[in-house]
Amino acid sequence: LRDGVWIALDWVDADPVPMGGPDLPVCVLLHGAFMDSSSVTMSDMARTLAARGFPSVVMNRRGYGGISLDGAASARVSFYGFDEDLDDVLEAVARREPGRAVAGSDRLLLWRRLRPKVCRQPRRTLGMERPREYQQKPGGKKAPTVALRGVDDGGYDASPQGAPAYIRWPYSWIVNWSIKYFYVFRHRHPLRKAGLSDVVRRLLRVITGLRYTYKEHMHLCGLDSVDSFLDVQQSRLKGIEVPSLLINSRDDPICSWDHVEGWIKEITSNPNLAHAEMYCGTHGCKYGFWGFSSHGDTMIGEFVAASFAEWRANVYLSLCCLELLGSTSIVAKSESKTSR
Repeated sequence: LRDGVWIALDWVDADPVPMGGPDLPVCVLLHGAFMDSSSVTMSDMARTLAARGFPSVVMNRRGYGGISLDGAASARVSFYGFDEDLDDVLEAVARREPGRAVAGSDRLLLWRRLRPKVCRQPRRTLGMERPREYQQKPGGKKAPTVALRGVDDGGYDASPQGAPAYIRWPYSWIVNWSIKYFYVFRHRHPLRKAGLSDVVRRLLRVITGLRYTYKEHMHLCGLDSVDSFLDVQQSRLKGIEVPSLLINSRDDPICSWDHVEGWIKEITSNPNLAHAEMYCGTHGCKYGFWGFSSHGDTMIGEFVAASFAEWRANVYLSLCCLELLGSTSIVAKSESKTSR
């Protein structure tokens, strides 16, 4: 990454399929708060998408995937990850798979703001010769166009009074101690070397509850206030300009349905968002009765395939219109010269 920290990217090559090809998007998968690429949730989704012809890569966030923060110039971690880390990964994807767009899939709405410089829908995505589905960034670097995304078990409010406040016992106790272990205890030595000894000490206190732990963990991001944290980490549903599938379950004990209902109006007001409501699915893998496959993986795979097909058709339609306008302009100029 740009600050010298190493992370692991685990790739699953696409299977040869009849409708496959080098123009299909790369699926960039971001894991949840307490998992990595080795978890069944992520490996199954990557294999499901690869079976449809989409090369897939699971991005392990800082401190995950078997790579510690030891030796890092800036030791910082976040419950939701960092946008700039995703930017660097997208550049790596563009180098490995040049010319491909990106379909993103994440948990807890980790791709929060979909910043326009990386993730906007291009007005003129195709050139006259071949697709150029990635954009030039300042400094000569290229980042692929994010064409669509899927979010499974998303949380919509990153504030301490948001999604964490709706988690009931004993799940609140489990999440509380998971934050203490995965984000503090495992990285306590590099965090102390980074000058965060007081924060580590407060977070590792046994008597603190989930709300206190969640609020204090904001200091591990390098931010000093809740407002600064929300400015960086809060979801921006109104600003999403790419087709996105949001999946939530009514019986989810972590991303509570009571919390989701508070965001239904904002979700439905954006025409780019499709919200799938599952009555049974709990948190994580949406397995069927026999447990052989996840309905969530199937839904995201079908959404990626259908949305990208429509997106590509619209791009080619735009290209045809541009060519038609160009031909009309040439004819008009010729007629003008002839009349003179």
